[in-house]
Amino acid sequence: MSKDSNFLFDDMGPRAKRRVRIGSAIATLLIIWSLWVIYNRLESNGQFEGRRWALFTHHGTWLFLLGGLGNTMLAAVLTACISFPLSILMALARLSKNPILSKPAVAFVEFFRSMPLVILILFIAVTAPASGIFKMSGLWVLVTGMTMYYISVFSEVVRAGIISLPSGQREAAKALGMDYKQTMRLVELPQALYAMTPAIMSQLLFLVQDTSIGYIIPYEELLRRGRDIESYLPISILQTYLVVTLVYAIVSLSMLALTNRIERNRNISTPRAPKGTPKVAASA
Repeated sequence: MSKDSNFLFDDMGPRAKRRVRIGSAIATLLIIWSLWVIYNRLESNGQFEGRRWALFTHHGTWLFLLGGLGNTMLAAVLTACISFPLSILMALARLSKNPILSKPAVAFVEFFRSMPLVILILFIAVTAPASGIFKMSGLWVLVTGMTMYYISVFSEVVRAGIISLPSGQREAAKALGMDYKQTMRLVELPQALYAMTPAIMSQLLFLVQDTSIGYIIPYEELLRRGRDIESYLPISILQTYLVVTLVYAIVSLSMLALTNRIERNRNISTPRAPKGTPKVAASA
């Protein structure tokens, strides 16, 4: 088996490679045909007429949309900055042997992980003003709901990273005279966060996308700004949401590229021993 082969199956033979090429060619032709059908349907309905795209020739429209994107990123950054540090504390509480800490942490995480985010945000948006105790802006309604949800999500990621560490790490720290707090702070937690960096980045991507729920509050994020543009010029519904989708796609692809780059840097192999070095000596 070659070094590039997958553990789940052997390398493909000539027949399998030929079938893959034929299947890929057929799939490519089907995609091209589907795009052509969609293009013709849109063209026949006049969706490419200039009057439908007139709003997007003005820089004011783009400034309006970029303002919505700025509000989207503001909500995402606030949520990440609040929820991630608290999630570390929540993960440590859940791993604690003290039931006074672990049981409430388990209840919090399981409850908010099982709660649909949109219902949680709607609940806060309705009960906050109705209670009469405090009033919250659309931004903080969105941030509060997302923070409680993502504390539970990030805490599970951090906990999984700590659990995945070899037990020898903890034992070596104890042999050096470290107590539990020092071991966790100096040895286990840094390694767990490093190991789970790709998973954390993936959750951050979902966090940015979930800010679109602010549309229902309403909060003036990107999708809400798109709705305002569409209501101003109803003939540009398709064009407006296509532009909004492309903006979300650019942000998501940028974060995916950053995640992949971090993953590649983590997977850089250690330098190999020079040729001719005995295996025993190289492994030593």
